[in-house]
Amino acid sequence: MTEQHDSLQAAMRPITETYEGLQNSVENDDARAAWKYSDNLAHNLTQRYHELKSDPRYTNDFKAEEAWKAFDKASVKISAEKEKARSLLQKEAAYNEEMSIPRPRGESLKATSTERLLGAQNHAAKVVRMAERLEQRAAKGGSPIGRPSLPSVLKDEYARGINTGGVEGAVACRGTLMAAQELGVDADSFLNDLREDKHLESLDKARRLTTMSQAISKQVPEPPFPRPGSRARGSNNRNVLLRPRDQQVSLSPSGALGSGKRRRPWK
Repeated sequence: MTEQHDSLQAAMRPITETYEGLQNSVENDDARAAWKYSDNLAHNLTQRYHELKSDPRYTNDFKAEEAWKAFDKASVKISAEKEKARSLLQKEAAYNEEMSIPRPRGESLKATSTERLLGAQNHAAKVVRMAERLEQRAAKGGSPIGRPSLPSVLKDEYARGINTGGVEGAVACRGTLMAAQELGVDADSFLNDLREDKHLESLDKARRLTTMSQAISKQVPEPPFPRPGSRARGSNNRNVLLRPRDQQVSLSPSGALGSGKRRRPWK
């Protein structure tokens, strides 16, 4: 139990390392190559801006025209490479987050047929009714002693599904997850006790992959000059310089996996 607790603590520890270190640790060759290529293109673009800005031979109008030409030529490719890297990392993160959820051996928690979806919905309704009855019974007793917590009830029901196994067990597990969402209970509050080392490893990997994808800027560095023909004094995008390679990237567990509403990996 202590080893499992230590593994869970390690999996939920905030990720703090340099931007370059995070980038170099990407295992997917295509994602790492696309990320680095987009950074190199962006670096070359900002270098072009600096060269133009510091060159005394040219007027500001000429500098602005040349800088924006360079931006228009490079921005599409930079954005495409960033999106490619981000998409590959997000896909891997979603897979590992799905694998971090315990389930009956060889079964999927996704609804692969109408029958399985209806079965999960019926089981969810059953679990919600059971939880409500237990709460009503505890409320009538007037004492919190011995009152079952919702996470405990859901954990027992989910464990029952794992032990049942097969399609029936998978449907029960999915139904329990759906019931937890309806009852406003965080699934991790009862799944953590059921996770094995392999699930915790997938959970930690999903967090790292999500952190990597979030570290890739969606902006392309724009010139430090107003676009020719524009009345605005410069652009709203002030991302002229790249993130320093020794700057740390730090995200909490909730930030790494996203906060607020997000699509559940078992849906």
